[in-house]
Amino acid sequence: MVKGSSRLNLIDRLNEKFELKVPKVRVKRLVERAIGELGEEGSEAKQATRSNGANRRELDEVSSDRGRDHDATWHSSEARNYTELDLDKMGEAGYVIPDGRRSRIKEQYRNIKRPLLVNAFQKTDENKMAHIVLVTSACPGEGKTFTATNLAMSIAAEREIKVLLMDGDVIRQDLSQRFGIEANKGYLDLLDDDTLDVSDILFRTNVPSLAVLPSGVAREEATELFASTRMNDLMDDLAARYHDRIIIIDTPPILASSETNALAPHTGQYVIVIEAGKTSQQAIEEALHLLTPCEYTYCILNKAADADLIERYGSYQEYYITESRG
Repeated sequence: MVKGSSRLNLIDRLNEKFELKVPKVRVKRLVERAIGELGEEGSEAKQATRSNGANRRELDEVSSDRGRDHDATWHSSEARNYTELDLDKMGEAGYVIPDGRRSRIKEQYRNIKRPLLVNAFQKTDENKMAHIVLVTSACPGEGKTFTATNLAMSIAAEREIKVLLMDGDVIRQDLSQRFGIEANKGYLDLLDDDTLDVSDILFRTNVPSLAVLPSGVAREEATELFASTRMNDLMDDLAARYHDRIIIIDTPPILASSETNALAPHTGQYVIVIEAGKTSQQAIEEALHLLTPCEYTYCILNKAADADLIERYGSYQEYYITESRG
């Protein structure tokens, strides 16, 4: 895990590597203050809204959490398949779910998603692919699929945004398995079959604004397919077709697979998951070195100890109990 001055030194070296003229603008803070910023969401969200001006797209929280109907809903004409998520089981496993309750993990992902949404909808003139977000990690087991799923579920709680969650790990397909999807066809089949449409392989869910795009049958030549002109055309089509939506791609660990690096040029934002106390600075540097440089690169510290979070930010439960008592 990167700490203290070494964190800043790493960012400085990355800025130099990417030949940036303005320090710390194109490569975001290496370890984004994304986990545990429990009492700060209100002030930071207000500052972000003010700084982005009147032309920022409205990003009010929804819907399921507050008992309102979704303004953004996937319809059968867009996604002809359907899968029922076991939201109770997901909630027990620590996922963000639309249960109408406040929780620490929901607050954490509200902080995580906010800059991603601002980049996607405020800065479209600067980055046409900013609404396509790649989620990965340096090494296996750091929680990238958990993060990608929670990020998608949190964004799906926005009033006016649809989310397309794409399984980019064609070998393990953890995302599809967790969602109970056993698809014979996926986006890889679109590369070979001109008669297929995206709507033929998309899955709607019982979260109305969330759809899942499986990869299909695993193929040994997936890296070559991701780097092909056909894949480029497919991603251009997805970007154009769903320009008003967020596309999140769960990809393999960078140091364990070549597929992520092949997918990276098709996306506009990176989220790198770092396991607290485990991932070395060297692994982070090597992973970033392999990825195509991206202006919007964020790192999320995952699996941090509760004691460390409480010591730094205070108790979530205590904050809300105190507030409720006036």
